[in-house]
Amino acid sequence: MTATPHDTSSSIPAGSLSLKVEGLAVSTGNYGNELLKDITLSVKPGEFVCVLGPSGAGKTTL
Repeated sequence: MTATPHDTSSSIPAGSLSLKVEGLAVSTGNYGNELLKDITLSVKPGEFVCVLGPSGAGKTTL
């Protein structure tokens, strides 16, 4: 694996972006098992978010 430099000359100013997810669902392709269902998440500029949970709860999938 090789790292590729990122052009920062046209970067968006810090603090001007946010993240909003509504109704996110993730299913496996093989059996159609729902891994995540109806996830809603909002992260405002400057906020720090930590996803906690037991092993197998879906943190990595999210």
